Amino acid sequence: MSSPRLVMKRILLLALLSAFPFATSTFADVPKKKDAAAPEKKIEPKKKYAFIGKLWEKEKIEADAKEEDKKAGEKKGKKDKKGKRSHLLKFEIKEVMDGEDALKPGLFVLCVTESGPLRNPKQVKGGQVELGELYRIVSTKKLVMEDKVLRLLNCRLFSAKGRMGEEYPVGKTWNGSLPVKSLQLLPDEQRKSPIAYFGDNKSFTAFWESFTPFDKKVPAPQVDFSKNVVVVMKNLRHPEPIVGVKARLEEGSLRVTAKKNFEFELDGRKVKDQVFASFFILPRKDILTIESGKNYFLEIKPPGFIYAD
Repeated sequence: MSSPRLVMKRILLLALLSAFPFATSTFADVPKKKDAAAPEKKIEPKKKYAFIGKLWEKEKIEADAKEEDKKAGEKKGKKDKKGKRSHLLKFEIKEVMDGEDALKPGLFVLCVTESGPLRNPKQVKGGQVELGELYRIVSTKKLVMEDKVLRLLNCRLFSAKGRMGEEYPVGKTWNGSLPVKSLQLLPDEQRKSPIAYFGDNKSFTAFWESFTPFDKKVPAPQVDFSKNVVVVMKNLRHPEPIVGVKARLEEGSLRVTAKKNFEFELDGRKVKDQVFASFFILPRKDILTIESGKNYFLEIKPPGFIYAD
């Protein structure tokens, strides 16, 4: 038999349940808390950063080889590997090609170059760069803010010497081909150069007679050689036609580069006896020299200058 005290507790419990019938259903209907879902990790796609920059500072970074690399070398009976050598370079941005939201002209950027084989024959090693020169820098690594200066990792460097100065409006160009033998019309130092110029009507007329324009209907241009010269770009090494030229002017020096058509079909024609060329008329005013590439530099002679045969 139950004790009077236990019977009394049961009576009080039944009285409470009858007075609050919703209590049992309320607690039964409360859903269990679900575990909060972990936030999805946002992986930003690789973004390309590319710009033309002027090199102001250069520093070599020495990194010790990893301990496991040393052990692996010892096991193979080889000498310990030397630490990788990279370079920290400080550039002033002159022109932005990719990454406009983060890069701006005038901004200073730190670039880290990595050691190892070059991916492109035109690429420049970090140890080969020269202070004050222009380079084209490409990176797909994320920008990191460091002491109010942006840092880019794994930078690839290319010479951008042809991008110095303000872009010069060339205007009309004449494009076509000419026989290799017609190069004899030029002074000796201009025959093997990709760039040349004519400063008198007699030599230019002989050049035009041997020149075959892509547009056969184009008339010969009239040139006042007291105020102008005719600048010629020649493609001596490859069979791609030149379809125009670009130029940049800096302190009286005009640097000219060719725009080529690499999809041109030769249709079985021989190219060993002809040269593709493009030329334009250049005012003499404020322009003292013309350049192309790293090694070709020509001084523009005054009107009336006669070359020795």
